[in-house]
Amino acid sequence: MQEQDQRLLSKIITRDRRATLPQISADFDAGSSINVTVRPIQRNIIDTGFRSRRSIRVTLLTAGHNTLRLVWAYQHRHSTVYDWKHVAWSDESRFQLNRADGRVRVWRRPHKFMDPTCQQGNVQAGGGSVMIWDVCSWRDMGPMIQLESTLKGDRHGSIMFDHLHPFMTILHSDGLGVFQQDNATPYTFRIATE
Repeated sequence: MQEQDQRLLSKIITRDRRATLPQISADFDAGSSINVTVRPIQRNIIDTGFRSRRSIRVTLLTAGHNTLRLVWAYQHRHSTVYDWKHVAWSDESRFQLNRADGRVRVWRRPHKFMDPTCQQGNVQAGGGSVMIWDVCSWRDMGPMIQLESTLKGDRHGSIMFDHLHPFMTILHSDGLGVFQQDNATPYTFRIATE
């Protein structure tokens, strides 16, 4: 394959990174003067440095989210370390009890698939999970609260009243403490904002 054809192949891949090999091959055949089967296309893709890998999961951000983040960063661009020492953040997270959330890969030889170090245990219905909420600041961690289900506005309001307010009162007795919320739905729910 000539350099011009490899540039075309790179262009096809970067235009649609989720395309399958047959789709890439068909697009290449449509745009090139030569017809190539799937196997040489695959070899040339590897030669150009591309590999088939799982995509990385990231939070989907809209243009509005990006704008709000830029505005927030602009407003706080002159904040000092002293200012940040008075800020508290909270977050909620789910932890799987008996397995990882995603696909687990191991390095092994073909005949070693029954080696216990190459296996991942499985239980019926996934084994369950634990949902927790916590708050932290520069100086300390707040109480870790186990949640019975997904955090909703009414439950979030009670957590803020029972755990966040005492944490902020004790840790920032000078009255300079600021709670930085992330605009998640429970925070913006009417009961939580009152």
